[in-house]
Amino acid sequence: MNNDWNWFFSSFCQSAAALIGIIGAFLISRLLGISEKINSTISEFDNLKIEHNKIILSIKNCHFNWFTKMHVRYNSDIQEQIKNGDFNNLNREEILNKIYSLDSRLFKIDNAVMESFEKIYEEYKPKYTPLGNGLSVKNTSFAGLYDIAPKGLWDNLEEEENLINKLEIESKTLI
Repeated sequence: MNNDWNWFFSSFCQSAAALIGIIGAFLISRLLGISEKINSTISEFDNLKIEHNKIILSIKNCHFNWFTKMHVRYNSDIQEQIKNGDFNNLNREEILNKIYSLDSRLFKIDNAVMESFEKIYEEYKPKYTPLGNGLSVKNTSFAGLYDIAPKGLWDNLEEEENLINKLEIESKTLI
């Protein structure tokens, strides 16, 4: 019996072609899937970037300095401690730490806190009149007697605080 190798090689080529076709189809399918994932990731990144920019613009519209200054300006605990002399002979860092411990709502904007504190310190600090021979009398201060927060200030501060808290939540969610 005579073996005809043509049939063998013909079958072998057809099988190899089918195998190469299957592997090629698998690779093309895989590449299309990866391309779709890349496009999806890019789209998601673009959405995150848009949200990031929105939050940045909203933060720029917040009045952190004003919020901090008003809370220091009208904080009765700070005013009382100034009257009692609790801030006397303290350096800048000690004053800031004391103020921040009195009001947890304050933002750590040292310049705004100190600017507002220095204004009220001059109004509320104890003043002494020298009598001579090293004696002096503490003057009764009427500062703060008419120092009432303007109408609507607390509502505005609460609204600003709610806006800031909302932005904080959005930022943390975005992160």
